[in-house]
Amino acid sequence: AAGAGSLAGASVAMNGAGDGVAAVRLANGSTSTVAAARYVSGWAGAAIVASGDILGAPRVGVATNGNAQLAFLETALGHTVLRAARWGGVAWSTPAAIDGPDDTSAFDLTVAADGVAWVVYRGSSFYVNRFDGASWQGYEYLYGGTGAGAPSAVVYGTNGLLAAWSVASTMRVANVAVAAPAVADAGGTGDAASVGGSGGAQQLELRELRK
Repeated sequence: AAGAGSLAGASVAMNGAGDGVAAVRLANGSTSTVAAARYVSGWAGAAIVASGDILGAPRVGVATNGNAQLAFLETALGHTVLRAARWGGVAWSTPAAIDGPDDTSAFDLTVAADGVAWVVYRGSSFYVNRFDGASWQGYEYLYGGTGAGAPSAVVYGTNGLLAAWSVASTMRVANVAVAAPAVADAGGTGDAASVGGSGGAQQLELRELRK
């Protein structure tokens, strides 16, 4: 990988055509570097995407056409910020902040075949943000409570998203479906249903949001 330091986290993704991206965080004292390498019939040289006070492992996803998204956490001016960079066929874009109204402590990134991407992340609540193929659309509130650990996300169908996270002893699953991808507002309507386990100790909540 490009840069110097000890390996402190890695992520890899591949599309159905066999194109892939691997990203690593290299720690060197108080500074870390995020580097990424692309695989197209062989690994190309790694490029430095970002340097700074970067936390944890980056996450990557690849679309069918080989375009990719990379996200990571960085501490800046006393705050933990979620940033994303995009590979559009020539070079990685400058990482931009894509998180919500407060510090981000954990996240997951997933990319659909057509290049639409989602991040689900945890701050004081759980939030979701969507890349529509051109730009990130802004955060949307998903669920209250800080929970524990990182959320998990996966795309399905046409721009659908399943996200899961835990709050106390409860696992929650959200089904976020975009009926009209061109809609730019962050509002949505939906409903929620839950089923309790024995003694109410276990609970699964399914939530569907449609823009």
